Amino acid sequence: MFAINEKLLFTSMPNFPLIASDYEVLHFDEMPILFTGTTKYQARVIASSVEEDEDTDRFFHVIVTADEYSSFLRRRVTYRELLLRAGSVFVVDRRSGGRVAVYLVPIAEIPDEYLPLEDSYCPERALRPSLTFDASMRGKRADLHQAYPSDIRTVEASLSGIVSDALVSVSETKKPPRTFLRPYGEGSFRLRFSVEEEAPPQLGFAAHLHPEYARLYIDFCLNRFQDEIGAISDGDLSLAPCFTRLLRTYLRINEFGGNLRDSGAVSVSSAADKLLLAARRSVERLVDLSDIIGQHFTSIEVFNVYEDNEEALIGAMDASSAARINSSIEEYDVRIGGLFEDAHSKEYEILIYNLNTETRKGSAYLILRESMPRVRVSIDGTGPLEETRFAESLYKNKRISVLARARGTKDRIVSLSIEYGG
Repeated sequence: MFAINEKLLFTSMPNFPLIASDYEVLHFDEMPILFTGTTKYQARVIASSVEEDEDTDRFFHVIVTADEYSSFLRRRVTYRELLLRAGSVFVVDRRSGGRVAVYLVPIAEIPDEYLPLEDSYCPERALRPSLTFDASMRGKRADLHQAYPSDIRTVEASLSGIVSDALVSVSETKKPPRTFLRPYGEGSFRLRFSVEEEAPPQLGFAAHLHPEYARLYIDFCLNRFQDEIGAISDGDLSLAPCFTRLLRTYLRINEFGGNLRDSGAVSVSSAADKLLLAARRSVERLVDLSDIIGQHFTSIEVFNVYEDNEEALIGAMDASSAARINSSIEEYDVRIGGLFEDAHSKEYEILIYNLNTETRKGSAYLILRESMPRVRVSIDGTGPLEETRFAESLYKNKRISVLARARGTKDRIVSLSIEYGG
């Protein structure tokens, strides 16, 4: 067991890096080798067993952000990269008699043979998905186990809407499923919901694939859309393995039923177009969710609850990943139809239904003669928004006229850049 300078003993908050909840084993070999969980301070930890002797079991614990953890699960970064980025690692020695010692050790002082290998990606996990999901908000007010009702409505509507988008695309009834809120578990603030499909007269042969399809669909929208949209738009599915896997499951389900059953044979390209259009709509729901990140909580984790009540993280959103999701929508619109932008501000009538007063960005209904499409909005300037007509539109469900420059495709307006005083 390598020696550690006793001056590195972490005495101020020795329980800070220790796992208190959400424990999940990522790799097992007679004993847990790689595992994760959250601390009592709601920090996400990735931990690994390093070595043991007769008296001590030694572990590495590294604190990661929601985006870093999601990237690790998606096999975008290795465990070694996360340790090197951190610069220091918590070394936890669990000794006989229940004694625990925690050291904060610079990576440079750890012998290289104890560090993870260059290819230390997260192992593939065997999942047993269901149509029950958890959304755990963390940071700020959420750490006090509190949440505003408006935030809960946005979270539930966004995530259950994505599940509904997925299931409608493979449902024989073509009716949106019902969503039930359930008691949430421990965590900063956790929301649990289950989705129930309306069974067709004869249940489709592939209905057992729906939970797995829903999980893959959420994973793609939350984690993969932003990486693969370029390749998909270019028609090169060989560079979009996650979309290809989702498409393969989509076609397999519809082969035995689903919403393609009565339309005869369907080409792969036609199915890909339909699936991508649905995903685009679902990712826009995530854009609505991204508006509230940073106001009353700093991140949100989405879990699939197994049939045996265990759970696995599908993905996470924080300010960094939310920004990438937002930009991926614009990239999609540019690639599919190109974007125009008003040269000068024009008058538009809107009804704001989501607004982050800190980032000054949100979503609104654009009031047209025959429709009310949803658009992204951003408000320029630095003046406060709380006591303005923008807040009045949000909280009192009031239509307002604004001066704004519109951006959009040939078919629809996508966003409005609003003048604060206009």
